[in-house]
Amino acid sequence: MGWLEDSLVKLKNNRPIFWDWARFIDSIDPIEPHQYYRILQEYLSTRTYLIGDEIFPEDLYLVNKLKQIPTFTKVLCGTKKPEHLCRWFNQVFSTFPDEKHEYYLKHSNVIDNRLIKAIREGDYSKFEMLLDLIDVNAKESESGPRPIHIACETGNFEILVKLLQKGASIETKDDEGLTPIFYAIQNDHKEIVEYLIANGANINHIEDQKRSLLYWTASLGKIEYIDKLLEKNCDPNIQTRLGRTCLSKAAWNGNLDVLKRLLKVPSIDVDIPDSKGRTALHNAIWGPAGGRSGKKMAETEGDSPECAKLLIEAGANIEVEDNAGNTPICIACSTYALDSLKLLIECGADKFHESKDGYSPLHQALARGNIECAEILIQNGVDPNQKSKGGRSGLEVSIQFGQDECVAFLLEFKIDCSQKEVEYCMKYGSQISLGMLIDYYGKWQGMVEYCLLEGNDNCAMWMLENIESLSLEELKTAFKRNEKIIKMALEKWKGTLPKEILELGLEYEFDVSKILAKVKPSLKALHTAIIKGKEEIAIDMIKHYPKLLQKLNPLTGRTALHLAAEHGFCNLAAALISSAPNPCEYINLLDTQGLSAMIIAEIHKFHYFTELLKDLYSQVSNREIITHIKSIEYEETDEEIPIHPYANIEMPTEYFDINIELKDIPSTELIWVDTVEKLERMKEYLQEIKVIGIDLEYFTFAYRKGCISLVQISSGAKDFVVDPLINRKNVGEYLKVLMRDPGKVKVLHGADSDLMWLQNDFLAYAINVFDTARAYRIIKGDADPPSLAILLYVYLNVKADKTFQVADWRIRPLPQPMMEYARTDAHYLPELYQKLIAQMSSKNFEELAKMCNSLCLRNPTSKYYKLNILNCG
Repeated sequence: MGWLEDSLVKLKNNRPIFWDWARFIDSIDPIEPHQYYRILQEYLSTRTYLIGDEIFPEDLYLVNKLKQIPTFTKVLCGTKKPEHLCRWFNQVFSTFPDEKHEYYLKHSNVIDNRLIKAIREGDYSKFEMLLDLIDVNAKESESGPRPIHIACETGNFEILVKLLQKGASIETKDDEGLTPIFYAIQNDHKEIVEYLIANGANINHIEDQKRSLLYWTASLGKIEYIDKLLEKNCDPNIQTRLGRTCLSKAAWNGNLDVLKRLLKVPSIDVDIPDSKGRTALHNAIWGPAGGRSGKKMAETEGDSPECAKLLIEAGANIEVEDNAGNTPICIACSTYALDSLKLLIECGADKFHESKDGYSPLHQALARGNIECAEILIQNGVDPNQKSKGGRSGLEVSIQFGQDECVAFLLEFKIDCSQKEVEYCMKYGSQISLGMLIDYYGKWQGMVEYCLLEGNDNCAMWMLENIESLSLEELKTAFKRNEKIIKMALEKWKGTLPKEILELGLEYEFDVSKILAKVKPSLKALHTAIIKGKEEIAIDMIKHYPKLLQKLNPLTGRTALHLAAEHGFCNLAAALISSAPNPCEYINLLDTQGLSAMIIAEIHKFHYFTELLKDLYSQVSNREIITHIKSIEYEETDEEIPIHPYANIEMPTEYFDINIELKDIPSTELIWVDTVEKLERMKEYLQEIKVIGIDLEYFTFAYRKGCISLVQISSGAKDFVVDPLINRKNVGEYLKVLMRDPGKVKVLHGADSDLMWLQNDFLAYAINVFDTARAYRIIKGDADPPSLAILLYVYLNVKADKTFQVADWRIRPLPQPMMEYARTDAHYLPELYQKLIAQMSSKNFEELAKMCNSLCLRNPTSKYYKLNILNCG
């Protein structure tokens, strides 16, 4: 839609254009238009617009024609321009601006304050001199008004007339969309207001915040102008951007005279809600203590019961709810509007209404600390024990909003008070309220422990400050809180500290160094200190209580040295071994899983720790302790990895639908494949298996350098863990055949790295791969791939153990816990495959096949160096 069509839609006087005007406008020659300018100049010398005092389609039609004349913008900007024609054009164009037209772009942002400065200073001679030199629409600043606005603001009638004669528009907008008449009314310049109206100023103009001229006038309280505008049928029900009307604004300001005048208008609607659902009655009731800043921001600081009474008499709904479900009586109670509250009660307002949050008027008063409002309600029959439909009492509301004075006020009425409400205060209230409630309700068994466990910090501190001593259970509870509360609790403890306190202190990260000398540590305390990373605390315990170092955890069979190895604490290890009666025996102790401290350190790749153990062992025994890490010799090679055999031909993909009976781990045979004979038996068994789970463990020597250290293969009924560090050639040859077998589905999870490692180490190219992570993403439409642990839990209700996820898989012989860990992932993959394909459509299978085939074709050259493994010692 073009400018003309759009403007005609907005024009209230829209109708077909008169034929004679249409013929004249169409006859204007865009090449030689000057004779037409002269005709229009003379015609408009006695008229505001082409037809009467309002804009009609003829005006828009002519403006549209003039806009198309290439030289017309120069005429508008010239020093000897046709004043009446330019004045008319500016008035129409400012009412219906075309923001793409060059005249608008040229003049909308001109900044020159000289003309405005002359008007402000009342320097008429300077104004006259500048008038022909400066654009009459030039702004004072980037966001400032125009000269015509300043003329109306200062009340300079003569300058206003001159500006209009020079082409200033009577509808010129400032940056807020205010036209000159807004300025004239605001500054009470009657002569200018009357002149502007007489000369066609748009009294129905609405500025950028959607405020009408009548709204503007009503908000200023200008009765005389309100009368003029209402006489000219201005609509009093027009809403601003915030949904407010003239009536609601007058009620907010407490302007009784304006309200009375507006209520005389037959068409006035007294119950129009604003954007927050508030009507004029809500605004009239609004007291001094409401609003964002805690007080009412209006001409009157408080409520206006006089305005409220007028509105009620005019039929305003006394039970109207705003967006939060607040009726006027709720507003009165929450904003401390005492007189309006009394008025509403007299008029029969519902004293028990609840807002959407479940707050009654009494609750609203208590929440804001408006005790006098609460008193008025109670005096008028509201029970101080009143509870909301949700069971919330006034006492709880007072506590919730920290209104201690309201708590005291309610207690004076001898209200009902339960243990539940005292406990509520412990959680959400203040120390002052808690003290009053305990004095009122009394103490009970378990009170201190509950407060220490559930109460907020302030109430917990108050409780500790106001008791003589603590029980052991109460002291234990305090240790679950912050350091400040723990310190206070320790001050209240009488006697020797029990060992449990040290354990709790370590568990909850309290600085136990200050109490270490006051309590005898237990084995649990020592182990907790190590697990929590408190190496110095653990050393201090061993120093004073060396017998602890030899004690075993009854469940795991671990000593402090095992835990030190798991965390790589060398200083602690040295202290433990130097204090052990038999260091060699202590170093070689095995836990219930058959792991020594040496193996544990190797698993967690703390090689500096294993070197320390070797040194300490040789110092006390003159013997070497043997490492369990297989040393791997390798060399880099320039050998290129050939492209995948199926890179340029279609890759066979078939996901077989089979029924797998999964055995649990303890019932499934586990075979360690470390000889050629065992490898042959595995090959023979797998010949008839159509779906196998595959997982790898690998060791990284350095950036982009590593090798496969373990291969796990499972049918779901039998698990194989293959050692590729020995018989490496035979293992590699078999993996080449296995991975390219089209009759077998190879099930992996997150196969990206595993497939590239197989290519890099053994040139084992995979086909017919099923990636469980990608299958799940396709089924669920998720962007992020899930971990295998999540899938095992969701589909098989199996909780995966990730203890050895970053272990060193070169350890030989492989400890049993690591063996069990290694077999687990591959063991569950066949059944997980079966669960997933049952949920997949043919379209899902096609999408997955494309993804997995793309993975198989990736070349590892850019990610890993090709290495020759020379020897595995």
